[in-house]
Amino acid sequence: MVLALAVYALGSGRIKLSYVLLMSSVLIKFFTFTLFPVFLLAQIRNRNSRGRHIREAAFGIGLAALLAVVAYVPFWEGAQTIGPLRRTGLESTSPISMVHFFLEARGAPPGVSQLVSASAWLLFAVLAFALMLREHRGDGRVSASCFDVLFACLVIANSWFWSWYLISLLAMASVAGDKYRSRLAVVFSASALTKYFVLTFFWYRLGHFQVEALMTLAVFVPPFLYLSGARLIASRSGRKEANNQQGMLPKDSGREPDIETSAL
Repeated sequence: MVLALAVYALGSGRIKLSYVLLMSSVLIKFFTFTLFPVFLLAQIRNRNSRGRHIREAAFGIGLAALLAVVAYVPFWEGAQTIGPLRRTGLESTSPISMVHFFLEARGAPPGVSQLVSASAWLLFAVLAFALMLREHRGDGRVSASCFDVLFACLVIANSWFWSWYLISLLAMASVAGDKYRSRLAVVFSASALTKYFVLTFFWYRLGHFQVEALMTLAVFVPPFLYLSGARLIASRSGRKEANNQQGMLPKDSGREPDIETSAL
C-alpha cells in the first residue's frame, strides 16, 4: 500500500513525498530499495523541467535518508540491526538458494557461494537497467517499471522468500493496470501459497534439500510458464498481424500502401 502511494505521489508531481513514501516501503521490506533508480530515471525523463525535478529528487532522497536515520537510531546495535545484514547466510525458497545448497552439497568453499550471490545481483542490475531503459524509451510508466524490477529482484537476487513479499508486486500490478502484469502477479501469488502446502505435508517426510527444491519449483515454475506462454502468444499475434497487413496490399503493387489503404 505504501509503495503504491509512493508511485501515485510521483505521478502526481509530489516528488519529495514520493521518496519519503518509498523509504517507508523499504523500512517495511528492504528489497524495495531497488526501485530508487526507477524513480530517479522518471525525473531524468522529463526534459521540460528536468533540472527542477532532479533538485526535488535530491531533496526527497535527503528526507528519505533522514527518515531511515530516525527509524534506526533508537535501536541501533551495529550493522546487524539492518535486517538483510543480520540474516546473511539464511536462505529459503529461491533459485539462488538452490544453487548455494547444491554447491554446499558438492563441498564447494564458502567463497564460491559469495561469488554466486554477487553474480546474481550483477545479473539483476543489468536486467533491471535494461527493463528501465525499455520503459524509458516507451510510454515511461513508472508503475510498469517498478513491477518489472521487483519481479526480477524476487526471482534472481532475493535469496529469502515468503509469500507476503508479493504484496508489493500485487500493488504495482494494480497501479500498472495492464492484464499481462496483473495475471502474472496473480499466478505468482497463487504458486507462492504452495510453499505452505509443501512445508505442511513434506517437511518431516523428505530431507532439507528435497523440501527446498520442491518449494522452489512449486513457487517459481508457474510464473515462468505463464511468462513464457504470454511471450509466445504475443509473438505469434504480432506475426499474424504483420501478415494480415501485408495481405492488404494489392498483388500487383510493389509500393507501400497509401493512407486510405492503411486505414482499412
